[in-house]
Parts: sequence; structure tokens; C-alpha cells
Amino acid sequence: MESPARDQWRFMWRFLAPALVITLLMIGLTVANATWNAREANHVAIARQQEMARRALANNLKLLARSQESVAVWDETVVKAKAHDLKWLDDYIGIWMYLYLGHERGVRARRP
Repeated sequence: MESPARDQWRFMWRFLAPALVITLLMIGLTVANATWNAREANHVAIARQQEMARRALANNLKLLARSQESVAVWDETVVKAKAHDLKWLDDYIGIWMYLYLGHERGVRARRP
């Protein structure tokens, strides 16, 4: 008959060691899977956010163009803009665009 210490050692190598290896392997696979899923979820979320931002900017540009059309069709606006009458533009166009369209600032660009 063998000693109890040797039986414990044999039991550990036959049953506990494989169980420990399998457990560690499963933990490693679980962590790898969770990491991969998190990365994939991040890629999908970033793509969706970029598409949403692109659409929002496109819609805002369309609204901006439409709101500018509402004042650019006035003959007096064109005349005053060409004459660089900034006070008139601010009093009539600036205030109107702020009150009705929510534009806080306007910039008039000159051609080079």
C-alpha cells in the first residue's frame, strides 16, 4: 500500500490539474470573447454615430440654405449687402434671423 501523501499527489495530477487547466482555459476564452465583443460593439457604435452626425450636418446645411433664401430674395437686402450697410443688415436681417430662425451670428464673406 502506498503512502497517503503519494495518493494525494497522484489524485492532484490525475483530476485536479486537468480541471484547473480546463478552468483557466475557459476563463481565458471568456475574457477573449468579451474583449472581442466589446471591440465589435465599439466599431458598430462609432459607425452609427458617424452616420448620425453626417445626417445631422447635412440636414442643418439644408435648413441653413433654406433660411438664407428667405432673406436673400429681397432686393433691398442685396442692395444693402453690396453697399456694406452693416447697421441695416443687423437691424433688419440679423434681428429677424435671430428671432425667427434662431441664428445667433451671421457672417458676410467678401469675394476675393
